[in-house]
This record gives sequence, C-alpha cells and structure tokens, in this order.
Amino acid sequence: MNKKIVISVALTVCLLFGILPLSFSAEEETVNGINYNYLPDGSAASVASDNQVSGNIVIPEKVSIGGKDYTVTAIEDYAFNNCQNLLTVSIPSTLTSIGKRAFLSCFSLSAITVDAANSSFASTDGILFTKNGDTLICYPLDKEGETYEIPDTVKTVSDSAFYGCQNLKSVKVPSCVKSVEERAFYGSRSLNEITLEEGLEKIGNHAFSGCGLLTSLLLPSTVKSIGDFAFDNSAELKSLYFTGSKESWNKVEKGKYWNQQTQLGSDPAVKQITFKVVNGSWDDGTTTDKSITVIGNNAVLTEKVLPAVGKKPSENCSAGEWNQDPLNTDLTDGMTFTYSYKTQCTVTVTSAPPEGGTVSGGGTFSEGESVTVTATPAEGYIFIGWEHEDGYFVSTDLFYTFTLEKDLVLVASFVKTRVKFSTVDNSEIALSGARLQILDSNGNVVAEWDSTSDPREIQGLKVGEEYTLRETAAPEGYTVAAGITFSFDKNGNVTTSGTLSGMILILLKHEKTSVKISVVDSTSGEEIEGATVRVIDSEGNVVDEWSSNKEAREIQGLKVGEEYTLRETAAPEGY
Repeated sequence: MNKKIVISVALTVCLLFGILPLSFSAEEETVNGINYNYLPDGSAASVASDNQVSGNIVIPEKVSIGGKDYTVTAIEDYAFNNCQNLLTVSIPSTLTSIGKRAFLSCFSLSAITVDAANSSFASTDGILFTKNGDTLICYPLDKEGETYEIPDTVKTVSDSAFYGCQNLKSVKVPSCVKSVEERAFYGSRSLNEITLEEGLEKIGNHAFSGCGLLTSLLLPSTVKSIGDFAFDNSAELKSLYFTGSKESWNKVEKGKYWNQQTQLGSDPAVKQITFKVVNGSWDDGTTTDKSITVIGNNAVLTEKVLPAVGKKPSENCSAGEWNQDPLNTDLTDGMTFTYSYKTQCTVTVTSAPPEGGTVSGGGTFSEGESVTVTATPAEGYIFIGWEHEDGYFVSTDLFYTFTLEKDLVLVASFVKTRVKFSTVDNSEIALSGARLQILDSNGNVVAEWDSTSDPREIQGLKVGEEYTLRETAAPEGYTVAAGITFSFDKNGNVTTSGTLSGMILILLKHEKTSVKISVVDSTSGEEIEGATVRVIDSEGNVVDEWSSNKEAREIQGLKVGEEYTLRETAAPEGY
C-alpha cells in the first residue's frame, strides 16, 4: 500500500531580473521497502527517513512512482537512523547528497558501496568518502577489523563518522586531517587507542564522548579548539598529553564541560615535563630537549608519549637508562627526565703464568653492567686470586662478579701446588738418609728422594687426588715409618693422615731402634749386678759397654740390618 503525504515547500529561485518565491507540494512513497520523498513534477526523489529498513539495500538510480520515473539524488538526514538490522547499502551513480547522520545507530551495518560512476561519493573497503577523498563520511558500525588508519587524502572526519563503532580498538588519524567533527567517535565502546598526528586543528563537540576504554590521549600541538563535552563520559580517561608548551595549551579554545565525567578532574592540573638525552641522540637523530604538557590531576606518563630513545648512542656508548623511571614517578610541573647512554667499557682477563690456567668473561660491556669473570686452574695448579692492573688483589673467588665502572684489566694468578716433606725424630729434629717415595692413587711413583736435613718440596701434584708418602729405607738407627696419605683442596690446602706443620710441611716422624739387654740368673731369672757387658758391631767396634744392675739396659739407634755381638767381659761375683 502506498503512503502519501503533502509537504509545503517554499523555494527561492534566483532569476536574471529578480527573486521569485515558488510554493508547491512534495510527496512520500514507499517502493521496494525504501521510503522516498519526491517532487510531483518528476524531477528528483530522495531516500526518506524509515527505521524499519533491513537486510542488504540497493538504492536504485531511478524509482518509478505513479507511472513516472524519478532520479534518486539524495539520502536525507537520519534516513536510516536506528535501522538495527540493516546489513549493507549500495549507493547509485545519481546520488549527489547525503544528509546528516544518515546511517546513525545502524549497528549491523558492515559495508557501504558506491557506484564507480558516482561523481560525488566513493567507497573504499566498505567505508564511505566524498569523491575526492577529503571527507570520511561513514565507517560502518559493524565492519570487521580492530585497527584502522584513515587515508592520507582525508582532511575532515565527518559528523558521527565512527559513531558507535563496535569492533574498532585502534584508529590512526594522520597529519592531513584538520578537523574531527561533532560526535565523530561518539560511543565507540571498544576503542582504547587513538593516534592523532600533528596537523589536527579542531576537535568537535562530543567528538570522543562515551569512549569508555580510552585511558589516555595525545593531542598534537596544532590543536586550536576543543568542543563542548568533547570527552564527556569517557570515564577511564585519566591522562591527556599535549605536544605543545604549557603556554600553548592555555591558549587552546575549550568548550564547556569538555572534560566532564572523566578522571582528568574538574580543573585539571597542567604540568610541563622535559626530556633530555646524554651521550647520544633520540631515535629520530636529534639531540635537543623534548617536552610534553601533561593534563590531569592524576595523570601519568605512558610508553607511547616518551621520546623514542636507545638506538643511537655516541661512539663507545651503548643503550642506557633514565635517571628515574618516567612511568612510575609522580609528576610535578617543570620535572626533567634524563636518558643517559652508557659508556662502553672493556674487561681484559689474562692468566699468570699462562700455563697456570684458563680465564673467561672478558669483553665489551656497558658502564654499570654486572660482569662475571671465571678462572679455571690447569692440572697441578691452584688459583690464588684476581689481581687488579694496579697490583692489588680484588678477589680470591674463581667466579668474580662486579659492577663495571671503567675499562679494567684483571690477571688470574695461579701457582703450582706445593707441599714439603721432612723426615724427623720424635723431637722433630730433621733426619737424613731416609729413602722416600710419593705414589699417586693408582700406585705409580711420581717422586722419589733421599731425605736431608732440609725439607723436600714437591710441586704440581693434582688437586683432589689422594697421594701416599712411603718410606722404603729408614735413617740410620731408626725404624721404617708407616706410610701416610695427603691431598690438596682447590685452594691448595693440604689434608694429611700424618703430622702437618704450618700450611704445607708434612713431618714423617721416626722412632729410634731400641733393644733392652738384661743379665739374669739362669735359674731364678732375676737381674744380676756386676757383670761387664759390651755390644760390638760387625766391624768389631764397641758401640756400648756397661756393668749390669737390677734393671735392663736399653740401647737405641742400632742400625737396622747390621749384626751385633753381645759380649760379657767380666762375670758377676759367684758366676
């Protein structure tokens, strides 16, 4: 059933000789589910408001009403407003005008296409633009994709262009855009990142109202005006940043309640923050100080607004650090953060003697970096310590960790393992003439010598191995001493089953040979006094002589293996 209404229209027609007001009636008709307003004279028709349109809509170039063909030239204001089941719209070549907020609240709309022959409008990837591309008219609310970069032909983001977008999380507005119009991003509930490049001048009324996930926003220094309620009801918005100076920010024209229902505060604090770089440049190659104006009573810096730095150190420098953490510091007006590249320092490590062991951990590092050097002793050596190039020891640890402040030379000092042996009597008087051997854990003789009055030093024995000191011949007049074991720990300390004197001297103690001689009655077995007795060696020399008494005579120091003669030269009285 056709619907028909009469609309009184007053037009002013400019003629060559004057102005002639004309009055006539316009009527409305529904054709194939689309409402049209048309002029009875058959000149043109426009798509009229109807919130019941759904599905995939193709607007024709001409529409036939009452037997007349009308060229479709316009979409009126709010024509498809709140058509929540509208999926796609196809625009014909004849269309020359699209009214205000024509596709508002079309939450299922995923694409708008335009006939390539249309001279007024164009579509790229389902997004509606003016033909020359300088105005973005409508980004469909249900278009797939989480990120979008506005083309570099656009100068104006139109009224309500992104109104209520459901899927977008990130939008980049390039430097060519001069104006973000009224309600351009209103209610874009998923939007949490907006990049506004230098060049933007105007932010319209309610432009970013209701962007509930937006926590911070960087405004370029070129912004001259911010409209009424521009950020209204963006409840998580805590920090605004302005790339211009504090003075320039104060000159920006701000509409009423521009910051209402945000976390910026009713009278937001404005703080000028400066950044400096030392021993290098910013990543853009410049070295001059950078600054930013921070707006908000509880505003904080974010990674996005910090100057990019760390990739361009001066010669002999490397990536550095801030003098204080910009992301975790309470901000005050006039605060300065300094990024200092670290000076490159060289650590040189060597061994002394070279054959004493190996070293590792040297190289080039940043000033202030933690460095660990390692010493590994060769077989038969122990590590003494790390010696500074100036001649003093800095550590006795095999693994030495330190904070580097400048170029450094370290020498790992090694010495052979050392142990001394001395053959002594019970009074620890040195004895000569003992025959000694050192056996390794496999029973191999690794050293052999005859003892003298001076200790014998042995070097280069293995750390951790157990050795045996064995006597094969005792000093004259002494018994053969029992063998003893010994070993070295990693520090060269000696552990032994024998007697250790000092740190490295092992004493091999000896007992003199001993024999007791008694003169006794053969019947009673009792000691007899008065006998004169001699001990004569194998060469006939008297080595001892005495007269017997009631106690046995002890003789010490007789040679092991020699045959001695015991001779009585005078018998006791009565025997």
